[in-house]
Amino acid sequence: MRRTAGGSTALPASAAAIFVLALVAVPLLVVEFVPVHDLPQHLAQARLFTELGGRDSPVYDVHWMAPHLLIYALLLPLWWLLPPMAAGKAFVFLLLAVSVSALFRLAHVRQRPVEAAVLASLFLLNVEFYAGFFAFQLGGALFFLWLARRDAPPSRRTWPADAAWFALLAWAHALWLGCALAVAAGRAAARHGARGALVRGSAAIPALAWTVPSTLATVRARAAAELPVAWEWADLWTRLGPAAWLNAPLGGLQGWMEPAVLVAALVWVVWAWLRPADGEARDRLLLGVAAFFAGLWLVLPDSMAMTIHASRRWVPYAIIFLILGLPVPRLERRRLRGAVAVLWVAFAVRTALAWRFYDRAELAGFREALEHVQEGDRLMGLGFLRSRELRGDVFAQTYAWAEVLRGAELATSFTEFGAGLVLRRTPRPRPWTRFLDFFPWTVRPSDFQHFDLVLAGGEPDIHRQLAATGRLRPLTDGLPWRIYRVVR
Repeated sequence: MRRTAGGSTALPASAAAIFVLALVAVPLLVVEFVPVHDLPQHLAQARLFTELGGRDSPVYDVHWMAPHLLIYALLLPLWWLLPPMAAGKAFVFLLLAVSVSALFRLAHVRQRPVEAAVLASLFLLNVEFYAGFFAFQLGGALFFLWLARRDAPPSRRTWPADAAWFALLAWAHALWLGCALAVAAGRAAARHGARGALVRGSAAIPALAWTVPSTLATVRARAAAELPVAWEWADLWTRLGPAAWLNAPLGGLQGWMEPAVLVAALVWVVWAWLRPADGEARDRLLLGVAAFFAGLWLVLPDSMAMTIHASRRWVPYAIIFLILGLPVPRLERRRLRGAVAVLWVAFAVRTALAWRFYDRAELAGFREALEHVQEGDRLMGLGFLRSRELRGDVFAQTYAWAEVLRGAELATSFTEFGAGLVLRRTPRPRPWTRFLDFFPWTVRPSDFQHFDLVLAGGEPDIHRQLAATGRLRPLTDGLPWRIYRVVR
């Protein structure tokens, strides 16, 4: 324990981090299937890598040293040690634990109030987390740790360590390499002039020489697979309207909980700005990084080379750095600590209830349907559902559990996206309608002939329409999920 400027006892950062991690674990303990969009596709990559023995084959290439793939250094050991479902939950928790720990490490090094770190950590459970953008999430954690390093003057002596950090950030996610380079160059220029910025920025040259060609190759591979690679900007109202302000900072839960968190954060920021606690100062570096991320939100496209949420993914990090950079509001620390603790507990309980409803009610019939999948079956997934408790397309990749648990061959696979651990050497012929996982209502009866099974989630009317095509024979009668055998 230490004393704050006001004389009250400060909460140790380690105890606060353990408190947050305990609450993070609660939703994972009450479900079997975690409602994280891309999780089953990443687990399918781990399964395929293991089946190939980590080596190339006539059909697949194994790409270890490419941007965005550092996450598999964490996932593969869990896959080898645990059953598939446990490996998925352990992987999600491990990434959140790394992110929370790195955030608290940054707060400790920059001597920021622990209460601010507890509040800021809420924004790690954002829409990018629910989307399963694990590479970006890991890159964010490494960015926290990189920023927490001692800022030694740039020189030949510091150059190798700087180059290693830039390479590590690129291996996690190329966008974080760009952010680190911009922040490092600006920080060095402010402290050591143009020459210092040049020396520090030059340490990123090896990472850029590796990242840029690999990224261009990924874009070419996606274009060859007829995937969208154009840069797209949404209109200003979509980006800055009320819905964006409500969804961009978090965007995972339906209902009142996330607006309550946003209101609490807004009150915190305004109060801390106008009436900061005695003896607490602003952190110009962290506030500058917050402004930088806010700028990325405003200027970057919404999608570029299949990097979706290219602008909005920076909003949670802007809020995290804003909260960390400001002093805490002028209030007795015990009350402040109690308020953020109650907010976190309420958020964790609400998240656990939403996940439980998803797992038990909205996936009803799903487990029974998977029992009819045999290894090698060609499977189409159609998720016509919208979650009552969760935001976003949480059912778009749900059918990928059929590959993870049963070894099915999917209509859409990360092996064809140009940025996975295991990639197809040449794209598959795909005569069926594209992007059915995102736009299932565009399916045509003729699409079914290319598959053995169709795993569909929808209301009774949807299942009646599927059966009415005459192309599908139901193998289960559950709702909302059923599996159909394609009639030849």
